[in-house]
Amino acid sequence: MENMLLEAADLGLGAVYLFGVSQVLFANEEIAKLLQIPEGFRTVSAIAVGTSADALQERIPGTDKISMTTL
Repeated sequence: MENMLLEAADLGLGAVYLFGVSQVLFANEEIAKLLQIPEGFRTVSAIAVGTSADALQERIPGTDKISMTTL
């Protein structure tokens, strides 16, 4: 999930990890059918991805918390 969130940001997309959605999908057969989740399968997590309403700004990591070397 983390890699998908990072890739979405790298592509200039907005994304959010949706906690609890897997429980709703498991409990609601109509939604699972609408999303074409095969019988016997269960979602464990979900991400919403789309274009961001605001322009994403490049973030530069602070040196006080982490350090890195770039080549």
